[in-house]
Amino acid sequence: MPALAVRTLARRQWLRHFRIWVGGISHNRRSAYWSEIAASPAEAKESRIFGFGEWLVERRLHHMHAHMTPVW
Repeated sequence: MPALAVRTLARRQWLRHFRIWVGGISHNRRSAYWSEIAASPAEAKESRIFGFGEWLVERRLHHMHAHMTPVW
């Protein structure tokens, strides 16, 4: 019987976490996009030349935090 209670609670927690994760998936995609731009050779070179490096990092962090804050 205790195993059933633990399983039920774990399932509820997992489902809640999954719903939160799915709810922020657009922020996750945007965060991945900004990461790719900051790390790709050609795009990273342009961002350094024009001084967008800090701005790119801020955009990535914004979207990463928007996605993960409800989970944390």
